[in-house]
Amino acid sequence: MAEYNPKKYTDFSKKEIRDYLKNIKISIVKETYYIAINRDENKKFMEDYNLTTKKIEEIILRLSVDNFCYAADNVKEEYKHEILYVFCIDEVLNYFGEFLDVDIYIKFNLIRENEFLYIISFHKLQKPINFLFKE
Repeated sequence: MAEYNPKKYTDFSKKEIRDYLKNIKISIVKETYYIAINRDENKKFMEDYNLTTKKIEEIILRLSVDNFCYAADNVKEEYKHEILYVFCIDEVLNYFGEFLDVDIYIKFNLIRENEFLYIISFHKLQKPINFLFKE
């Protein structure tokens, strides 16, 4: 059996990412999405910054092409046919009464067949990241 080596992708046009974002935002508005709150990192981030579903939706609806970083194969071999899209956005969030500038790492999996959006990652950025289109 061949070894599975997930790849990163940055060969997108602004239009492709704009179209992808449009579909993400449609899923948010239609409420056809799931936030992976079972992942410890996401859960702790949401608790620490008192993030409601409504606040998370507002943040996602503010994403633009400039927030796009890269796409990557799903690291889980059983889902290797899926491409995940990574964005990062800077937001001022309330951390126990102190308002802080926070870079939020967001990873999406938009399942085209049923137009359902999985928000796999929604937490504080942990390492430097490059933006594909931001100047």
